[in-house]
Amino acid sequence: MVSFSLEDWVIGISTLAILFVGYGLGCYFLYQSRKMKINLLSILSLSMISVSFAWLPVVIDFFTVLVTGLSNDILIYIYLTWIQLPITVLLSQYVAAELLVPSKKLLVVYFLEFLGILFLIFLILDPSNSVICLGYPFKNFYYKISLNIASPTGILGFILIIFVFIFSGIGYIYKSFLSFKSIRNNFRFLGLGMIFIALFGLLDSLVNGVYLVLVRIGATFGLILTYWGLKPKIRKKNHRYSENMKLVSYFLHKPKKSNLLGEIEYYQELLKRPISLFISFYSSDLKLFKIKEIIQKLKEFPEINNKVYWTHEINDDIFEFSQNIIDKFDIMLLFCTKESLNSPEIKNQWISAFESNKIIIPISIKSEIIPDTLRQNEILLYDIYDFNKNILNLRYLILKSIFLK
Repeated sequence: MVSFSLEDWVIGISTLAILFVGYGLGCYFLYQSRKMKINLLSILSLSMISVSFAWLPVVIDFFTVLVTGLSNDILIYIYLTWIQLPITVLLSQYVAAELLVPSKKLLVVYFLEFLGILFLIFLILDPSNSVICLGYPFKNFYYKISLNIASPTGILGFILIIFVFIFSGIGYIYKSFLSFKSIRNNFRFLGLGMIFIALFGLLDSLVNGVYLVLVRIGATFGLILTYWGLKPKIRKKNHRYSENMKLVSYFLHKPKKSNLLGEIEYYQELLKRPISLFISFYSSDLKLFKIKEIIQKLKEFPEINNKVYWTHEINDDIFEFSQNIIDKFDIMLLFCTKESLNSPEIKNQWISAFESNKIIIPISIKSEIIPDTLRQNEILLYDIYDFNKNILNLRYLILKSIFLK
């Protein structure tokens, strides 16, 4: 049996630890996501499993040398280590794009696909110059198979890693400042986790020896931070863990139409009192959005207070939007058109509600019309051809927003 040095043992075991953490958390969240049908969480789980493949060849070689005294063909380890990079980046950044810039999601995906294909082409055509292998035969096993930053493969890999650092890492942290209090820390930890994984993944290509152990501990901590970002906070003892995960991880949950009624029933069970609404709209938009019909329909639902306030019920002066009125409602439904947003009274209403920390759900036919300040809110894109779909989606957004404030 080969004689490993203390440094060999430390590097091998620390690499095994990050592999277990990555696979363990990835498989756990994959199981939870499939059980609760949360597609984005499934994709993020697969990215966690995929990134762990970067350290799998090192662990394989560690045990291979331990048992046989010989290392396998280095090409196997090169491909196993780095073929996962574009896949991991694409999966994780697809989720980030869906959460941060859904309207530009396809642009992000196509850009990463283009870089990923180029990366794989250069890696396959010139594997020996694409990486730097340290370890065997100078040590007992290949403890490091790093990208050669001077090669085209290394440059493309560097760009992909930096993209993760900036787009999802900093992006999630920025998103945390704009999110509901109940999930603010989830986004914060998720962003820090992406930053740690990207940063220490990059440092893995730059340091050697014992410092490599510290880098891999840092990468493991990044995976743990990601876990904290997805881990639910148990608010009530009588709530099961899976229910709370479904609730706090709602930002990864984009339910299909068929699941909306189930989601509505779920939030109804958690609701303690009816929700009071204020409807803010411009008079000329009354027929466009069928606002009277919407108000009548909403009043039929048990979770909505039968008294729905709306612009034309503010006594005689619709310009007077006092704190007394603001205190009466929980959520403002803001119907957005160019005319309404240019109206002094409508502008006064939503700004007053915003400054009072009220929930505002913008409703618009086109998302670009919505004020920048409200772009991070839950938004209903109104379908003028499908009234029932609008009601179903609006009911869902009202319930979700009120509970997660």
